[in-house]
Order: sequence, then C-alpha cells, then structure tokens
Amino acid sequence: MSRLFLKKENKKELSMMVLWLVLLYPLERMSSAGWAATTVNYIWTLALGIFSLISIRKAYDGEKIGIVSGIFYALAAIYACNQEQVCMVLFVTYLVFTILLTARDKKKVSPILYIQTLIAVLSLIFILTTPGNNVRKIDEVVTYFPDFTNMTFIEKAAIGVTTTMGEMLVNSSITFAIFTFIMMMYIWDNYKDRLVRGISAVPFVATMVLSFASPITEKLSVSVGWVIKNFTETEELILRPATFNYLGSYVPLMISLVVITCIFISLLLIFKKLRNNVAFYVFGCGLATRILMGFSPTVFVSRNRTCIFLEFACLICALLIWQEFIKKAEKKTKTKVYNVVAVSAIVQYVVTLSFILISHINL
Repeated sequence: MSRLFLKKENKKELSMMVLWLVLLYPLERMSSAGWAATTVNYIWTLALGIFSLISIRKAYDGEKIGIVSGIFYALAAIYACNQEQVCMVLFVTYLVFTILLTARDKKKVSPILYIQTLIAVLSLIFILTTPGNNVRKIDEVVTYFPDFTNMTFIEKAAIGVTTTMGEMLVNSSITFAIFTFIMMMYIWDNYKDRLVRGISAVPFVATMVLSFASPITEKLSVSVGWVIKNFTETEELILRPATFNYLGSYVPLMISLVVITCIFISLLLIFKKLRNNVAFYVFGCGLATRILMGFSPTVFVSRNRTCIFLEFACLICALLIWQEFIKKAEKKTKTKVYNVVAVSAIVQYVVTLSFILISHINL
C-alpha cells in the first residue's frame, strides 16, 4: 500500500497512517471457514495482488522493472489470480493500464506488464472452464441456495448490492465507518455548501445509525429497527416477482444505492475530476468484487470474509483522502481525525487479539 499509493511528501507520517488503517481490519473474520483456508484464500491473495500491482506503479512513474522483480511480480500474479474476486480486479487493472501505458510510452513499456496481463487472462479462462468449479457450484446451490438457478440477472445483482451494503452499514464494519468518517471530515473542512456536506454525511451517518449506535437508535425509532431487520433478512426478502408488492423488499436496495451514490459523489468532490481519480477507481473495484458475490450461491454463507477486498479498498481510499486532507486542513482538525483513526485501530487490534485468545481457550 505504501509503495503503490503514498507520495514522497510527509512519507513518515503517512506510513504511520498506513499502519493504523491496516490494523483496523477485523482479522477475526479469517476464522469463519478455518484460519488456514480462509487466510490463504483471502489475506494471501490480497497481499500478493497488491504487491503485483507495484509493477504498474513503476511503469507509470517511468522506473525500470528489473528481471528479478519482474519474476516476483509474475509469481505474485499467478497466486493472486487463482482467487475469483482478485482475478477480476487484476485482469481489468492490468489490461487497462497496459493499454494506456503502451499508448503513452510505445515500445518502452516493460514486458512484465504484458506477461501479467496474459497471466490474468489465462487465470480467468481457467476459473470459468475448470470442471471442478462447476461441480462445486452445483453442490453449493443444493446445499445453500436452492432458488439460485431460477433467479434473473437483475435479482442476483440486487442481492449482491444489498448484501454488500448490509455488511458495511448494519454489521458494524469499522473499516467502512472510518473511511466514511475521513471522507465526511474532508468535505466539511473544505466545503460550506449544506447540500454537499449533507451528501458526504449520508454514508457515515447511515452506518452509525444502523450499526454502532443501533442499540440506541432502535429504541428511539421503530423505523430504524425495521430497516435493520430488512437488511439482515435479505435472504427471505429477495426482490423478485413474488415480493414486488412488498415495500420492505425495496428498502435495503434503495438505501444501498443512495449510500453508494453519495460515496462516488464525495470522491469526485474531493479529487475534483474523474480522470486520474485513483480513489474512484479503487472503490469501484472493491465494490465490484463484493457485488459479484450475488452471482454465487454462497452469497449468504460467506458474507463478511468476502468483503475483505472492498474493505481494503475503503482503507486505501481513506489513505488517499488523508493525503489530500493534510495539505489543507488545520493542525487541530488533522490531529483530531488522526487520533480517531489511531485509537480505533488500537481498540480493533485488541478486540482481534482477544478473539484469538478466547477462541483458542475454548478449543
């Protein structure tokens, strides 16, 4: 993350922010299907996928990619592309940047970019054609989601969106909360327009009302409890012809789309333009990795661990916003936001360690 996204200015301070942001991830989620299997399938592929993208950063900056480095980037890509969600992101990213850099630099583009793109293409073909995946999917449909085969593309997409934002908004995602907090604070510090401030506040307020403050908000408003229930019971309230006349089936989807729209608008306001808006692209890729789960029969079984790529996309966006934040914000405001992130990271890390300790004692 440091090598890919940090600028040279204030690198020491920014490196500390990277540390706090990484510690924010609730690592206890990696125990949901067994520590070894889940970690190897998600943490390793995430780490190696990000590492493999350093080749693109070097090529973009005009740096030479050595043979040894290139071999390691290629090996990292081979491993990372074996995971479906990561493979889609790397495939699109390698392809887009290889085309852009080829158009910019002509024959000077490093061959490693073409090799990595080829690796991603071959990995995607392997994932889509290997017989084992088809056999596993049939078994998962029978075991976890018998109605899956009868659903339309739109219904699966709706499930992908609502389950994704349900994890972010209702199930106390600290990574999403910190990301939306930093985003909101930047907007409020740089814009005075009430509408703009309101748009930036929607994602953070929504996650606070529906998750972290829900024990209080549910008592204050029956509507909040109803919304939370509709988010958490998505499996029973799938938007399909049988539920078209039931208002509750639309609520999670509409809230999800509003929050997503507000995030994209806020990122445009922060970075001013769509072109070269890295945060816009990173959040979009992270969001796509989780929405794609709507097209898997395990969408309701493997909920939070499959959000890791979206959550790290949020953390990367938070880092990118922070780099803009420290350029313009007053020292007092920067200190407050930094302390919120640091304290939250320490608390989350203690929670993770406590979970590991307690779970091992129970074993």
